[in-house]
Amino acid sequence: MRKAQSSKKFIPNFPHAHYHSYAIENREMVDINPALKLRAEDVLEACQMIGAKSVMDVGSNLGGFLYYLEQFGGFSQLLGIEGDKRFTEECEKVSEKLNSNVEFINKPVMGVNALEQPYDTLLLQNVYHYIYDKEGSHQKIFEKFSGLARSIIWYNPMTADDPVIGAHANSNKDTNWGQYNHKDIFMGAIKAGFLHPIRDRKSRFGGMGSIREHWFFIRDNVIPIQKKFLSISDVSGDFVNVADHYSTIHYVKMNDKRSFKIFHGAHTGLAEIVVRLVDMGVIDATLCPDLQFILNESGEVVGYSQPRGLEISHVSVDNGAGDLIDKINLQRWKIFSRMLRHNVFSHDLGDHNFVLLADNSIPAMIDLENFVFDASKSKALSVYRKNPDKNEYLSAEANLKLFFGDVHVDLEGFNSISVMQVLLHESKFLNGIRLNGIL
Repeated sequence: MRKAQSSKKFIPNFPHAHYHSYAIENREMVDINPALKLRAEDVLEACQMIGAKSVMDVGSNLGGFLYYLEQFGGFSQLLGIEGDKRFTEECEKVSEKLNSNVEFINKPVMGVNALEQPYDTLLLQNVYHYIYDKEGSHQKIFEKFSGLARSIIWYNPMTADDPVIGAHANSNKDTNWGQYNHKDIFMGAIKAGFLHPIRDRKSRFGGMGSIREHWFFIRDNVIPIQKKFLSISDVSGDFVNVADHYSTIHYVKMNDKRSFKIFHGAHTGLAEIVVRLVDMGVIDATLCPDLQFILNESGEVVGYSQPRGLEISHVSVDNGAGDLIDKINLQRWKIFSRMLRHNVFSHDLGDHNFVLLADNSIPAMIDLENFVFDASKSKALSVYRKNPDKNEYLSAEANLKLFFGDVHVDLEGFNSISVMQVLLHESKFLNGIRLNGIL
């Protein structure tokens, strides 16, 4: 006769488990702390949203998130990184009681080597401020994360004003907490190769303080363009009408397979800017597949060509307007992040400081030197000429709004250079991106 399995509960033994507490009974988690359960449910939802199958939890404590995920199946690898040996030793007992395949490493995350096959996602749940206290550099930390995972599911304090920092994460007298804020955290991540983070607008943990927020960080995958060149004498096709003032800047031809955009003589420098943006990785093969540069008789770049239907910002509407908006937003997301990474907003790309803006047909160039940003007339970002005699809206404003969305900020005291810092965490165009299966 088979011996009946004991129903005696096993309670992991650690006095500082806080909200990580739970018990084990009949190889299942029971008596899960309500706060742990709520956040574990959100972690599960986030993993499903981005298609993550392998998960690394940094600062895994008693492994509650990972054991919870394992109960639902569908995960190929679950690994906890924990610097306190007392936690990992207790998790060995928990894994035995649960018959679990979750693994743990007793090591600070900064001591974990980059992986040949990074995990799909890395959980950072109320732990980042401890790492920053020891390292003092956002970029250094995110460069480490970039070698460990393709994305980050984030829930951490976003300002040094959070009381947990003063109480628990302020051991290094040399740490510059003045740089612990949205702008500096995001720029560290972007410089390390992540896209601008997208906020998950959950508000279930308002009681823990509004300054702790949910964000997704997705590692950028830049696929360099192998530059190809085409002689202007080989350009063929029919002329296409170019709307508004663009007709004075360039002309367009199209045949059955490709489109060709050639700049007029006084504006050929714009083609060189596109070349530089390609060299910088702002424009890559995911945005402009099979891009070819057009050379004139003197060997100068005067335009470019792309396959029909694959032009930058051109997408099919066969799957409905929702997919159209999502795909355009994905393109803007990448371009915006890469421009921030390379300081394009104040980068000398030639004789002028230009920014590439993708409208719904053809890229347009806006010269930042000739514009100021003024929010005094409306809540949305408006663009005016510096010349007070021509205090008029420009056609560029539509492109800016399309690219950046309505930016609800007080721009008093900002100029065209520092506006980048405002857009860094106030851009609204990211809201429409769907992350389903993005990994």
